[in-house]
Amino acid sequence: MTRVRRTGDIMRKAGSTTLILQILSAVLLLVMIGLFVDISRQFRFLQDGVRENAVWSVYQLDREARALGDGLAELRRQPSSKALRDDLTLRNDIFFERAQQVKESQFSGYFTNDPRILQLLLEIEKTVVGLQSALDGDALSRMPSAAELEGVDIALTGLAKLTGDLLVQTNRQLNAERAVARTTILELERTAAIMLALLMISVVFLVVTLRRQLKSVRKAGRELEGMARRLTEAYEAADAGNRAKSQFMATMGHEIRTPLNAIIGFADMMANEHFGTLGHPRYAEYANDIVRSGRHVLDIVNDLLDISKIEAGEMDLDFTAVGLNETVQAAVSIIQPQANGQRVIIRTALSQAVPNVVADMRSIKQIVLNILANAIRFTPSGGQIIVSTAYEANGSVALRIRDTGIGMTRTELEQAMKPFRQVQTGPTHRGDGTGLGLPLTKAMVDANRANFSISSSPNEGTLVEITFPSQRVLAD
Repeated sequence: MTRVRRTGDIMRKAGSTTLILQILSAVLLLVMIGLFVDISRQFRFLQDGVRENAVWSVYQLDREARALGDGLAELRRQPSSKALRDDLTLRNDIFFERAQQVKESQFSGYFTNDPRILQLLLEIEKTVVGLQSALDGDALSRMPSAAELEGVDIALTGLAKLTGDLLVQTNRQLNAERAVARTTILELERTAAIMLALLMISVVFLVVTLRRQLKSVRKAGRELEGMARRLTEAYEAADAGNRAKSQFMATMGHEIRTPLNAIIGFADMMANEHFGTLGHPRYAEYANDIVRSGRHVLDIVNDLLDISKIEAGEMDLDFTAVGLNETVQAAVSIIQPQANGQRVIIRTALSQAVPNVVADMRSIKQIVLNILANAIRFTPSGGQIIVSTAYEANGSVALRIRDTGIGMTRTELEQAMKPFRQVQTGPTHRGDGTGLGLPLTKAMVDANRANFSISSSPNEGTLVEITFPSQRVLAD
């Protein structure tokens, strides 16, 4: 046992170390996952097509602005050419669409991150709006004057400068973000390498600890196998002893009850003088004493056999639908003469709403008889015993037997619930009893899968309550 305890201590220590290493490894693994996710995000940032497309969109805008300026220069040389005016109108429409694309498409969020880029976009938009009246189809449908073309040329020159500045600023921002991303990736890679090294060290320690724990488990397993073997042998020996006890009890029951019944029967015949007088009145009195003592011994033997069967799980129970009220009434009728002889009143309050319960009828009747006999034995003349049944709101069925007897203290109640223990209760105690009444009754209640409870107070009486749970109630 000491070796097993020592091995268990080693296993517990190894288990604690293993748990710490597992937690550490899990934390490091989560950190590694977070680092790789961040690295992946930075790589995606470097490869982000939105930024590349944004720069390309700005480049297209700048090219269209310059093409618009070149078209205006051609028109200034040939102001009467309708083809050049139409071409300039088309280029203006293309530039306007490029500007709208930069402003309203998926690139707008990227552009608005930089205040300088946002300012350039606003200035470009303002210039474009100002040029629409001079470059639309209606304005160029006639030949513009030299002054009008000069004003448009000045505006387009400023527009080309703005788009050029926008292209430069966009490239500058993209290059800065790429530099930051590359630096971040390098830092994350260094951190990931450190975490990976720590994780590998943790895994190595974990493997070493697990190997030590495995050795301890194998050693403990061998010791436990030896203990299990010894326990099996002890169990088999105990089982053999239990079978021998059961066989002995059965044999004893047969060997004792057969001659005992004969003694009781012959003594009863003698007491009743079936074949003539005995000659002296004392003989009839002695014969009655023999009958009474023989029945007491027979009760003890029957109780011993019953509790032995219950402990061995060999008691035959026939679970059927039992009418609790009818069974209780039958038991009261049986024991009523005994109560009358002791001048104890038995009252019943049986609820008609009580449904049948699943139980063994014979043992339920025996339970009621045992409790009533106990109550009569410890209730003074003129006392009462109230037997009631109830269908509870939670679906259970309760049987309650309350007496106005002498009652018991908590210590006496604990003693009464132990087999072969009797409570010394003074002059009100009628009869010797077997010391098995309450323990046997509780065992029978448990065998019927019901709940047994008892409460008692000195000089106030005792309450025994048997509750059948809703699973054992056959409600409509």
